[in-house]
Amino acid sequence: MINKFIGLFLLSVISFFCEAQTFSGYIKDKNTEEAIIGASIFNLDNQSGCKTNNFGFFSITNITYPAQFKIQSLGYLPDTITINSPSPQQNFYLKKNNNSLKTVVIKSQQEVTPQMQSLSISDIKLMPTLAGEPDVLKSFQLLPGVQGGREGTSGLHVRGGSADQNLILLDDIPLYNVNHIGGFFSIFDVNAINSIDLIKGSFPAKYGGRLSSVLDIRMKEGNASKFEGNIDLGVLTTRASIQGPITSKTKFILSLRRCNIDLPTRAYFNLISPNKSNLGFTFYDAYSKITHQFNANNKVNLSVYNGRDRLFFGSKNNEDNIANKLYDYKNGTAWGNLLTVAKWTNSSFKNLFINTTAAFTKYYYTNELEYAAKEKNTNTILYSGQNSLQSSIQDFTLKTDATYYYNKHTIRYGLGGQQHTFQPSQQRYKQVNNNITQDTTVQNTTIKALEFTFYIEDEMLVSKKILFRGGLHGNNFSVEKKNYFTLQPRANLQFTIDDNHSMSAGYSVMNQNVHLLSNIGTGIPVDLWLPATANVSPAQSKEYSAGFYKNNILDQFNISIESYYKTMSGLIDFSDGQSFFGNGANWEDKIQKNGKGEAYGAEFFIKKTSGNLTGFLSYTHSYSNRKFDSINAGAWYPYKFDRRHNFNINLNYPLKKNIIISANFVFQTGHAITLPSALQPVVHFSTNFNNGNNYIPVFDMSMYDAFYYGGRNQNRMPNYHRLDVAVHFNKQKKNGERNWNISIYNAYGRLNPYYLYFDYDKKKNLHLYQFSLFPFVPSVSYSRSWH
Repeated sequence: MINKFIGLFLLSVISFFCEAQTFSGYIKDKNTEEAIIGASIFNLDNQSGCKTNNFGFFSITNITYPAQFKIQSLGYLPDTITINSPSPQQNFYLKKNNNSLKTVVIKSQQEVTPQMQSLSISDIKLMPTLAGEPDVLKSFQLLPGVQGGREGTSGLHVRGGSADQNLILLDDIPLYNVNHIGGFFSIFDVNAINSIDLIKGSFPAKYGGRLSSVLDIRMKEGNASKFEGNIDLGVLTTRASIQGPITSKTKFILSLRRCNIDLPTRAYFNLISPNKSNLGFTFYDAYSKITHQFNANNKVNLSVYNGRDRLFFGSKNNEDNIANKLYDYKNGTAWGNLLTVAKWTNSSFKNLFINTTAAFTKYYYTNELEYAAKEKNTNTILYSGQNSLQSSIQDFTLKTDATYYYNKHTIRYGLGGQQHTFQPSQQRYKQVNNNITQDTTVQNTTIKALEFTFYIEDEMLVSKKILFRGGLHGNNFSVEKKNYFTLQPRANLQFTIDDNHSMSAGYSVMNQNVHLLSNIGTGIPVDLWLPATANVSPAQSKEYSAGFYKNNILDQFNISIESYYKTMSGLIDFSDGQSFFGNGANWEDKIQKNGKGEAYGAEFFIKKTSGNLTGFLSYTHSYSNRKFDSINAGAWYPYKFDRRHNFNINLNYPLKKNIIISANFVFQTGHAITLPSALQPVVHFSTNFNNGNNYIPVFDMSMYDAFYYGGRNQNRMPNYHRLDVAVHFNKQKKNGERNWNISIYNAYGRLNPYYLYFDYDKKKNLHLYQFSLFPFVPSVSYSRSWH
């Protein structure tokens, strides 16, 4: 493999002497000079072309001058450029389409991107959402092959996978936790995001580390020509951002978001509580990026993201008049991410693009409880204690990615390394009583792992109708004196029938060296990331996929039909009755490992791209099953979020020039759950030897009902459906834009179950009840931008 890399490098060096036939450059936004990712540039003379990469760079070979190029991207006005003679690297600029509802229809084979779907930031802002908060992850739940978790949560379950099986990248670096408020909102601030791509299958060779999907998110770099700012005021959050040039070659962006929930709860509890109780929840996100352009071919930038959730409750001087004591209590839970990314991009040669990245990222979770008992009259501390649970994972990353353009080949290759430090779970118990301190720490284990990756991939235009991409991703994960080495082949074949019809087929092997264990229940989430160890192997998936695509039906509609079959191995799950809390056993002793998974289904997607009414319709018919030797008697059972049918509609319509109405409709069959199958009486015997003064043994007998559970996930939640609507009032101001957004989540008040439970009614009859969380949620938000 090393020889192949050396050979490819030498081939790259030799090819530089032939670069006169190569035409390269960047495509950017005309107003902000922000790179346009995925823009198409098409040579009208020889019908060849390509798309810009994640940095807006393109390279086309075999150019005969003069040459005419058509440049286009969704949300921008197309442009046609004539180049009369070879020239140094060239930048092109596109103007945004002022009508946000009418997107440009791209009529070329480059439009088809099998197994990948994108949503623009403008599309996401139009969608009605819970509490009026635009949410990246919830928007992607409407796409085929993607399902959400529980009601209102932002988790993604892609093609039968778990939420932790999604590789979520921010500027090329994985994030481990992407949710706020227990999963109800994602961490991504739309004001800071440039582009988002979701890859569901036929994975390019550069991606690895997860089984089910890749969500590739790129931060904005900032406006290079003028200062811009905006502020958003909503029921849930306040957001603000500013961007602009620092010098002629340096620009920046800073975007902040803060949750408002703690402000009224703090004030309310301080007002009504005689003992200074304090209750609240808040979160924040801070995005920043600075970019410096040394010259036309060299650029560096530094990205920083920091976000945290914090739940807290405390009270002082709680009186116990009988014991003549006062009690203080304080509990806090916090979790969050820190991400720092430094990048250097080089395009000194027309047919070679190099990107070098160094990064540090950390995810942490903490739960701390402090208590104290005091003598009421003197306020003297009688005893005190502190309990805590901590978990964290941190990574140092260094990698280089290169793209080499040669004739009809686009060759991508790269290598990198990561140093992981895992602290799965540290529990500490400390108590001070009569000046005697007892301090106990359990499960205080730090695991270090070293990961090395490399990849190579060739995307070749076999003929005018056939495009083939084949590659290999290699990974070595060293942990606890054990090496896990994998070679993961990838292949995708695209066949263009004509200008508007195409087909594709793909195969991917993916490997995952980390696992996620989450607590079971409806309380505050405990998400703990755990590495593969000497006793717990990595997980692996194999996916086969195929698709048919038809564009420009009546110049308004695009249709795709895709199918997939995926197998998974090396999965883990809690053993029945186990969680992170309770006994002090090692986490490896609480899980079932070497589990298997199987998922398959068909996806249908129709998108209306022009006209006053725009939007899309998606439908997924799917199956997802799991199997563990010691769960469900070793038999296959439905995965928790296995849903047979998933149907979604998104529509946007301009009532007037400055008023847009949007709506989402969601229908899903109920996901799999485990309910008791029978009620069984249980007799309980107890013995009391203290019968008055005679000490004669007396036997007591009591009876109670116990639930009997059959197979895991053999029941279904009721079907889920809701309608969300929003009205946007936009007004152009002299120096910016003002927007009011009025939205209703679950407009017809459907009582969708959040969870089911058994309870007795007044007549002592047992019934199954449901708890509904969001029956009808109106909201209003205001935003104002300046430039």
